Parts: sequence; structure tokens; C-alpha cells
Amino acid sequence: MAENSPGDLTPEPRKGVFGWLKRQPQCSIGRMLVIGIVGGIMIWGGLNMGMEYTNRSDFCMSCHEMTIPFEELKKTVHYKNRSGTTVQCADCHVASSKTPTDYMFKSMQKLIAARDVVGHILGTIDTPEEI
Repeated sequence: MAENSPGDLTPEPRKGVFGWLKRQPQCSIGRMLVIGIVGGIMIWGGLNMGMEYTNRSDFCMSCHEMTIPFEELKKTVHYKNRSGTTVQCADCHVASSKTPTDYMFKSMQKLIAARDVVGHILGTIDTPEEI
């Protein structure tokens, strides 16, 4: 028997992205849920780890023109005090991440701070007055 005889009304399989999306799944819903949950936790953990890594003062000073403000910070009570605690850049300049909506504010502040990186690359921020 011929597979595609003229009387056969079987539609050809669709090709492209929409055809791929409409085809029957090859695995169970449980497996897809487990993969989705594990993948989501890995993505969230990676984003959180990246955000916390970029909140360190030494990371800030590697990109921004922070040498002059950091030297000024060293002379204040915020840097050296009786209790021995110090204030990092992120303590004042970045929102805390107590709720999921704080991630939006934290990301926006980091995006706004990227202008200092552009200023450093272009050489437009290089004197204490411009900082």
C-alpha cells in the first residue's frame, strides 16, 4: 500500500515553530513540572547570586569612578567606628531584597549606575567635580 495515495486525506505534518509547538508532548506532565521547577530554582539562584556578587564594594570600584568617593568614605565614621562595622556601597545605593518587587528596584538602580561605566569608558567622568 502506498503511503501517500491520492485518496488519503491524512494531513502532512506541519513544519516550523508552530508545527513543533502543536505536536504531542514526548514526556509526561510530571517530568515537565520537575524540569520547570528545578530550572526555575537554578535561574533564580543564579540571578540572586549575581546580584549579591555585584553588591560588593570591590566590584563597584572595579567599574565605576569610585576611587575618589571611596577615599572620602574612608575618612568618615561610616568606614571606621567603635563597633568595627563598615558600610558598603550597596548599603546606601542599592535597595535591599526583602520582597520580590525589590528585585525590580535593585535592577533599575544597577542599570542607572551603568552610566558611570559609560562615563569611565568615554572619559567624561575623570575629575572630582564631575563625580
